Amino acid sequence: TFLGGRFALDLDSARAALRDKIEQPLSLTPDHAAAGILAVVNAKLAASIKFSLFAKGLDPRDFALMSFGGAGGLHAIEVAEELGITQVIFPRDPSTFSAHGILFSDIQHDLSRTEILPLAPESLPTLNAMADDLRARGSALLDQDQMAQDKRILNLTADLRYRGQAFELMTAMPDGPVTVETLTTLRGRFEDQHRQRFSFDDPKEAVELVTLRLTAIGVLGDADLPVPAYAPSEVATIARRPVHMDGAWFDTPVHRQLSLAPGAIVTGPAIIEQEYTTLLIPGRWSLTMTATGEMSVTVWRTSRSTTVRELLDYSTAVFDGKGRNVAQAARMPVHLNSMELCLHHIAAHHIPLEDWRDGEVIVTNDPYCGGQHLPDFIAFKPVFKDGVRIAITCVLIHHVDVGGGAAGGYNAKAVEVFQEGLRLPPVRIVRDGKMQDDLFATILQNVREPETFRGDFLSQIAALDVGARAMLRLADRYGAQALDEIGAALLDHAEHEMRGALQALPDGTYTAEDFVDGDGIEDGAKRISVALTIKGSDIALDFSGTAAQAKGPINATMATTTSAVYYAVIAACGVTGTVNAGCYRPITVTAPEGSLVNAAFPAPVSMRMLPGHKIATAVLRAFAQVLPERIPASYYGTTFNHAVNIRRADGRRQVYFDSELGGWGGHPERDGPNGLAAGFHNGQNTPIEMIEALFPLRFTRYGLVPGSGGAGRMRGGLGIVREWKFLAESGLL
Repeated sequence: TFLGGRFALDLDSARAALRDKIEQPLSLTPDHAAAGILAVVNAKLAASIKFSLFAKGLDPRDFALMSFGGAGGLHAIEVAEELGITQVIFPRDPSTFSAHGILFSDIQHDLSRTEILPLAPESLPTLNAMADDLRARGSALLDQDQMAQDKRILNLTADLRYRGQAFELMTAMPDGPVTVETLTTLRGRFEDQHRQRFSFDDPKEAVELVTLRLTAIGVLGDADLPVPAYAPSEVATIARRPVHMDGAWFDTPVHRQLSLAPGAIVTGPAIIEQEYTTLLIPGRWSLTMTATGEMSVTVWRTSRSTTVRELLDYSTAVFDGKGRNVAQAARMPVHLNSMELCLHHIAAHHIPLEDWRDGEVIVTNDPYCGGQHLPDFIAFKPVFKDGVRIAITCVLIHHVDVGGGAAGGYNAKAVEVFQEGLRLPPVRIVRDGKMQDDLFATILQNVREPETFRGDFLSQIAALDVGARAMLRLADRYGAQALDEIGAALLDHAEHEMRGALQALPDGTYTAEDFVDGDGIEDGAKRISVALTIKGSDIALDFSGTAAQAKGPINATMATTTSAVYYAVIAACGVTGTVNAGCYRPITVTAPEGSLVNAAFPAPVSMRMLPGHKIATAVLRAFAQVLPERIPASYYGTTFNHAVNIRRADGRRQVYFDSELGGWGGHPERDGPNGLAAGFHNGQNTPIEMIEALFPLRFTRYGLVPGSGGAGRMRGGLGIVREWKFLAESGLL
């Protein structure tokens, strides 16, 4: 019971809910269903911890896991295993980390001063002044707390980053004045942290200090808790209970915590009862009584360009050893839905999977080698265990520039892909774990902003490594065979959900069309036509009748078209479970070669999002004939990209690339959202403060456009307006 007996547990109702909601739909036994619930809960807890630590630049494997609270003892070890943590601490009194513990915690004051400075000798006077100020303020606060001098601790830390990054790592500073030796030590510590967290460091890049922090601590001493009268040191069993762990039932001994003296060792499986909680010790763990009682974040935190870290124009995914997309981060559908197509094209036409080796990274940006347009570099890293390929990690990043006739690769006058920038076929950019410096140098030589490109690309490689290590940890824990079976099950489950949604729709063929404005070279709009045919649990989409490919760069390859179709079908059908390649199995896409949606080489494709959005809206219009209560009106239906080629007075080049967003269409039940990424690109509004800090621009207006959503009972969302002044010596939009 709960609440002192006022709330009773109904075991029969719990069993019925488990049977109806999980056991029968998934064909599981009661034991496996209950174990599955716990496994999902523990995985979610572990994911939250991992994300929180990664956001701070920390690796959970560097820590012990502290368990507290009533339920902590039942979950802690499983959560630790998910995180790769090998030590779990169970305090004698779990309430130490609740109200009771507040009575005994040290006094702590956290102070900071923010000023962006190079980690260089010329910053020493400012750094020492900042440090002295923080120490004086911290000491004054401890004076107010009446703390004795021998009970005071003043710790300085510095938030450091590589120049161009937007996230910092907190790095401990040596005691004493800030000297040249201090700076050297700080840089060494920072690069050790960066290498440990993100798998690489960058000795050639400058380091910046962003914030200096001081923690002023007043030590109060340990809590005067009563010492229990321990029983003899042997481990006494007070009862035995059947417990389900690791897929089987165990006759498990139960011990009282207060009967376990310091030094006593309890080998699992075991149950330890405390006054406020119960500890569950699996068979692969032992408990010793003492006297004192992961891929998308890496890109985000280590990238350099606003395109990646603010617009979030990147995506990550994991494939099984056969090259099937089994898991993907919630980033850009336009990327995610095409990654498998690119991998299969590479394997079929360039580098067969059987030729991929451990320690390699294969990269391409060629829209005619399975890609979409030149700014999108897609990289794959095979993961091997005991000589067997068990997974492939993938990261796609939109890089800020790729050379060509216009900044960002967006050459509005291009009539061939050759005019849009550097075109890289599938190549091994990393061999035996080492970057191919000559190839990398060739890439950097052909872009307008090589330092930014270099930083983003190193982030891309680092994220592949982070994903690879995560897959190896899973293989170590569950076994490579089990990992393969889990991946296959995820694909089958996604296919089952997709087919179930399609099966619920009436069979038939439904047609729709949309239009792309002219390409600026030829007159007239370009028609996109689709015939959507549902037959049982299968769906086919035929784009016959679509206009021929354009002379200008508003064409799409089949990777873009298929990706847009996958997005629209999955969204229209309301698939809410895992989205992976299993969802694609019931979907067939055909389009005439040489058309706007299946451009033939060497047609320019840099603005492929223009037809891409219209492909999605045309498919959604067809679905509106089947699901009028679900499908909203069309959203803004394009990506307003712009790129500025900036040249500073000192000769430095910069490329400012951004995308403007708009309003969603009205829904049958509600207004459309304002100024938010819609469709299959899922971008973000770049903060103007970040833009102004990096580029010679000053924004004079930024806001929603009143009335732009149109009239109606359910109106469309409002669009966005941004106006800015150009402040540099020269530039080209």
